[in-house]
Amino acid sequence: MHSIRTKIMAVTIAAILTSILALGGIGVLTIGVESDKTSAEKMKLISENMQMKLNTYLDSLQQSVDTAIFIAKESLDDPDIQFLGPSGDPEAVARLDAALQRHCDEVEHTFTSIASNTNGLVTYYYCINADYGSNVHGFFWSKVGEATSSSSRTWIPRRWTPRTRPTPPGTSRP
Repeated sequence: MHSIRTKIMAVTIAAILTSILALGGIGVLTIGVESDKTSAEKMKLISENMQMKLNTYLDSLQQSVDTAIFIAKESLDDPDIQFLGPSGDPEAVARLDAALQRHCDEVEHTFTSIASNTNGLVTYYYCINADYGSNVHGFFWSKVGEATSSSSRTWIPRRWTPRTRPTPPGTSRP
């Protein structure tokens, strides 16, 4: 390494390697920063898109619930339901049960229609206070089948167990 030519070649190779390593390092850092920035932007867009889809889905569910509530309330306008109430009179109980059965049939038909057209719904039920009807207490339906295909899912009635209000300890039920 005594010749000037060898020294110049060594310095040139060192300069080239230093510049290649420096530019390579800068390039890797720049690509990493840009990749992180792009990934963050993509994740933000995906998040916003999913949020809009979820909001749309929840709005659809809320609309279905509001429609079901409206129909159920409208169906309660039957005079036999409004004016009879709980009674010991067998004729009044029979009229009330008949009116509650009509009400339940109408609400059940509406709920089934709404549930069949609402994505994500897997069960629905309607409960009538056990103090009012002697035979009519509501209904309970659930979907069975594969969750991946809406056409392979079927609504089936489930066993309905009417619940009564619990009597607090130390009190008697009227």
